[in-house]
Amino acid sequence: MTVRKTPARLGSDFVTGLLSHMGIQTKAQATESDGTITVRLDGEDPALDDIAANKDLVLAIAQLAGQAVSQAIEARARVFLAFDDDDVAPPPEPERSARPERGDRGPRPERGDRPERGERGPRPESKPVSGDREAFLADMAGEIAEVVSRTGRRAVIEGLGSPERRLVHTALMDHGNVKTHSEGGEQNRYLLVEPLQ
Repeated sequence: MTVRKTPARLGSDFVTGLLSHMGIQTKAQATESDGTITVRLDGEDPALDDIAANKDLVLAIAQLAGQAVSQAIEARARVFLAFDDDDVAPPPEPERSARPERGDRGPRPERGDRPERGERGPRPESKPVSGDREAFLADMAGEIAEVVSRTGRRAVIEGLGSPERRLVHTALMDHGNVKTHSEGGEQNRYLLVEPLQ
C-alpha cells in the first residue's frame, strides 16, 4: 500500500530538502488552504536568517517549491514561506497572456499535413525565457551560488525547463567559486550547483 503525501507535506519536504542540500538545517511546518501552501521555517542556522532577509531568494525558493508540488499532484499549487513568527506575503501571480482564439492562430492544418498516429512530428522549439523571468532566474542563481560558496555544500534546483536551466548555467559560468551541471532523465532533469574543489 502506497501512502501519498499531502501537498503541504510535499511543499515542506521540498523546501527542507533544498535547504539541507545547501547545508542549512531547519524545521518546517506546512499548512494548506485553497491550493496555497504556507511553509513556516524555524531554525538556529544563521544562513536561514540570510535567506529570510533576501526577498528575491525567498520568492525563488517558494516558486521552485510550487513547481515541484504542482508537478507531483498534477494540479496548480502555490507555496509561500514564513520564517519564525513573521508572515511573508505570497508571491505575486505571474503575468500570463491570454490564449489566442482559434481564429487568431490561423487555420487548422489539413489531415495530410499532420503526422499519422504513432509518428512523431517536428520537435517543438523551446520557448524563450521572458526578460523578467530571465532577470529573476539570474538573480536567484547568483544568490544560490553565494550560499553554496559560503557553506561549501551543493544545491539542487528542480522544476526548471531546458531554457531556464541553460540560463542558470550561463549566469554562473563565470562565477569563480561554483560549477553547474544537469542530471536526471528527460522529464526529471535537475540542476546542480556545486562548490569548486
